Amino acid sequence: MQIPIPRLCVVTAADIEFKAVASQLRERENTLAPGLKQCRGRVGRNFVTVLQSEIGAQGFHEKLTAHLSETQYDALFIIGLAGALSPNLKTGEVVFYDTCFLFRPEFGTPPPSDPSSPPDQASVCDFQVSSSLRQRLMAEGLKCIFGAGLTLDFMVTTPAEKLAMGESYGAAAVDMESHDVIAVGTQFGLPVIVLRVILDEAMQKTPDFNLAFDAAGRMNNLKALLSMLMRPIAAIQFFLGLPQAMKVLRRAASLVLLAEPTVLRPTTAMALTRKAWS
Repeated sequence: MQIPIPRLCVVTAADIEFKAVASQLRERENTLAPGLKQCRGRVGRNFVTVLQSEIGAQGFHEKLTAHLSETQYDALFIIGLAGALSPNLKTGEVVFYDTCFLFRPEFGTPPPSDPSSPPDQASVCDFQVSSSLRQRLMAEGLKCIFGAGLTLDFMVTTPAEKLAMGESYGAAAVDMESHDVIAVGTQFGLPVIVLRVILDEAMQKTPDFNLAFDAAGRMNNLKALLSMLMRPIAAIQFFLGLPQAMKVLRRAASLVLLAEPTVLRPTTAMALTRKAWS
């Protein structure tokens, strides 16, 4: 019996992340579905579609829901950069999320166990698949941990904020997209894997790019420059760490997207009766 070829969907946010992951594909084809930038191709035997949500993923929930309704996949990956909330994490280290919490400013920063927290505060990732992929990355010399993520709708830029949020939620890393993307993938019954490479460390101040983003999550270059000029030392540290983080991101993406059907889950692998690749 021939084992069907897995079809993987990858969500990225910033353009630099999209290009880094898409560069790992061969036979690449870039398309723009209604408002949805994507690149399709292969990694090893696997068919892979890379989507770009933009930073903060404003309105992406609906676009992803429509896309998954029309195209069948065997796993959903979120691959990108993150900020560390734990002082033990260093630039270039990989975090596989086991859980992702959603920051709710109306609740302050309560611990997830607080009974006043909303019931849908956490989205859960696929631990079985993530464990197998983590072992693969560690065998290749990459430093990887399991940890909780925290999704915000703004960038955290100071050590005090990062440490407070990490302690309050028990989270290792922070990003601006994962929570809702995990929730959508889970609704479609897909194993969801979140792989985040640490860019800025918890004790590191970063430029305040919050004012540089528009409502769609795109960065205004002039405003970004002004943000860097206001914190020049932080900007230098930020960009010194970027090449290392991106190198790890490309390497990690190339490895996890080679996942065999048995890694993605035996029951899924045996049930792969999917639409023709189109």
